[in-house]
Amino acid sequence: MLPQLQPEHVFDRLRAEFPTATRYVWMPNGGNLGDALIAVATAQRFTESGLPWATFAAARDSIGAGDVLVYGGGGALTEDYEGAVACLTMLHTFGRPVVVLPSTIRGHASFWAGLTPTMVFCRDRGSLSEMSRYEQHRRLLAHDLALDLDVSRLPFAGIVTVRRQLEQSGLLVRDPLPAFRGDAERLAERPERVDLAASWYPNMADLTEAHSGAMMLLASLIAFRSVHTDRLHVAIACGLLGIEATLYADRHGKLAAVYEMSLRQRFPMLRWAQ
Repeated sequence: MLPQLQPEHVFDRLRAEFPTATRYVWMPNGGNLGDALIAVATAQRFTESGLPWATFAAARDSIGAGDVLVYGGGGALTEDYEGAVACLTMLHTFGRPVVVLPSTIRGHASFWAGLTPTMVFCRDRGSLSEMSRYEQHRRLLAHDLALDLDVSRLPFAGIVTVRRQLEQSGLLVRDPLPAFRGDAERLAERPERVDLAASWYPNMADLTEAHSGAMMLLASLIAFRSVHTDRLHVAIACGLLGIEATLYADRHGKLAAVYEMSLRQRFPMLRWAQ
């Protein structure tokens, strides 16, 4: 049985693990508006940490002996997807240390078994247990990085202000917003829904576009008194904005696992559906 480890602070751990790193070259995980929330939070934290960093898109032709390669976290390292596996395979061709930021890990056993040693942050205890099968990898527990997004800072502060004004004026929409998945990870068919997170897939290598995606997700929620969702990052966005949300299971259990580890205590306005 795995010990009940406390989640690591990712950027402090990077500093301790790679004290002589020249630069952290970060490849954001591609995806939808939820992934944009992760990407902009990661960029915020890299900047605030004081660690030298660049995006992979800007630095791939100049990767040097002192660089550490960092793959953005998220939910793409499950059996439904191959893109993240291909990205990690490519990053290892540079012969530099590779780090995976907080992720859900499910499946791809042959890939992990054959992969060069990698430092992997897991965003839930089930993923940590999954990775314990592959002894060559460094495995650590950490919260999803979207939880670190500071929405009091520009360009997000205006969204918080508008939410507060709508709330104070009693103009919030009373019916819950049904922000449910429409993809293969949905556990149930829900005819009345809008899959907000999947409404746009920004180019995460362009941080301006990633910020636009995160703004779009946050802004789409602020007029509603409450939200019903099975999307992890819709739930996190609600928590960051102080919006009540009722949460439902997805097929991989991503939301439930992160709710138990990170959301339940941090965001009391989020509750699991009865």
